[in-house]
Amino acid sequence: MSRRSPQQNPSPLVGEGGVRLRRTPGEGASTTVVRARSLRSRMTDAERKLWYMLRDRRFVAAKFRRQVPLGRYVADFLSFEKRIVVEVDG
Repeated sequence: MSRRSPQQNPSPLVGEGGVRLRRTPGEGASTTVVRARSLRSRMTDAERKLWYMLRDRRFVAAKFRRQVPLGRYVADFLSFEKRIVVEVDG
């Protein structure tokens, strides 16, 4: 018989065993990211109509994102691959 070293228990899966602290939305994120997230949920009518036209690569086959942090600013719509920034009401 071979001697085995004491077997260590694997770490618990998320939700099993240990205590997991809840994080609030945006915890640890920069203020610009938190602001961009809130702007996504509060789009103006103009932004909503333009987003409908830009989403799903409907405009020149470019993928757009909405309310994207750029440094200390937040762009309304941005296409990284086509290098297009659209500001609607600013």
